[in-house]
Amino acid sequence: MAEKDKSNNLNQEDLKNLINRIIEEIKNTDFNTLFSTPDEEDIKNINCFLFAADDDLKASKLLYENKLYANSIYHLQQAIEKMIKAQALKFFPLDYKSITKTSHNSPEIYFRLLKVKPFELMLRAASTIIPNLDVASLDTIDQSIIDLKNDKTKLEIANLPSKAINALLIICSIFIELYGNLDTSEILKGFYGDNFKSSILDITKNLISDLGMDSELNDVNFEDIFDETIEDTNIAKMILITIPLYILGIIVYPHEAFTRYPGKLMGPENYNLELGIVQTYPKIYEMSEIILKRLKN
Repeated sequence: MAEKDKSNNLNQEDLKNLINRIIEEIKNTDFNTLFSTPDEEDIKNINCFLFAADDDLKASKLLYENKLYANSIYHLQQAIEKMIKAQALKFFPLDYKSITKTSHNSPEIYFRLLKVKPFELMLRAASTIIPNLDVASLDTIDQSIIDLKNDKTKLEIANLPSKAINALLIICSIFIELYGNLDTSEILKGFYGDNFKSSILDITKNLISDLGMDSELNDVNFEDIFDETIEDTNIAKMILITIPLYILGIIVYPHEAFTRYPGKLMGPENYNLELGIVQTYPKIYEMSEIILKRLKN
């Protein structure tokens, strides 16, 4: 017997309470700080991260050209790590101290972001409403962070074949190309068709009606909110940089542990033209260079 769509088994009262919490959180949230405007100290740290990332990329390219692959991949990893940290300071409501606590496990930053309100409440709502979204639920975030630091996980990612890395890089390239067109309404049409806006608005209105919340939200103009959101180029930039940078971060982060010293699992001696990360280096370098230039703007 097929598993029932869990959206048909909603506890309506719980969902109504959850949405009320989201609304209350949104009312109390200054979205200028949610998609934050960096202060003077943040700007200084962002520039330091980007300056260092630029140096790492240049060193990485020279080392690769001279067939010093382990050192080249190490500096590539360092460059992408610093870009992720710069991006987090530039766009996300995370402070310098919490960002640097992630050490070299830079993808952890994106998991930690999901625990920042109102992202946390929105994620819980999504995992309640959308079938099979359990993998993204908050209950798995802490475990995902632990898994990032696990030696077995790191070794598996460090040994990804070029075919697997290239598949991930195709996704990166799509978002890098989309960044060139910041008309986000057109981007959304490209993904979802011309009826995207009306579909989203209908779903929103029907959900509110089903939950008996028409009176509470009677004065909210969802159409204006939708238009403002999809036309906000800062949000578009954040999304279109975050996705490829997150993917690149996953691909390279384990190499900090294996490129410097001989080890039982993997060491510098394993970095040769048979390793997927070395084979795909030119593409990763090119994408990293593009993203770095965009972060500097």
